[in-house]
Amino acid sequence: FTIKLRKPEWSRNFTLSSREIQEEKDGYISITDVWKEQTLTVDLDVSLRKEIRNGKTAFLYGDLVLALDNAKNRYDFEQELDFLGGEILPHEKGEQIRYQMTTVAGKKYIFTDYASCGKGWENENSKVSVWLNVK
Repeated sequence: FTIKLRKPEWSRNFTLSSREIQEEKDGYISITDVWKEQTLTVDLDVSLRKEIRNGKTAFLYGDLVLALDNAKNRYDFEQELDFLGGEILPHEKGEQIRYQMTTVAGKKYIFTDYASCGKGWENENSKVSVWLNVK
């Protein structure tokens, strides 16, 4: 029988262990075989990328949307940022990812997956932002 795997749009590379991709159509990869206790390993390219819409920038890592949470950063959400680079840090409890980005001026900002932001919503001053002003 045939197995169809969705090839994520965000992954630049998509490889299957010891398998030939027989057909790729509409974002799906088809593999037909006689399946008997076989293991299929998929390798995806998970990397940082940015999306720009209406003059604002959002950062994504694989399928995760990253956000700035002012509980983790002192940040004026209207400020324009100029990022130089970043690195993955060990994530804290409740986070799926923690990514530190550094500006040209040397200031460091912690981004986490959007789903884990705002854990302190009892604080009325909590702010979270995905769309940022970036040079």
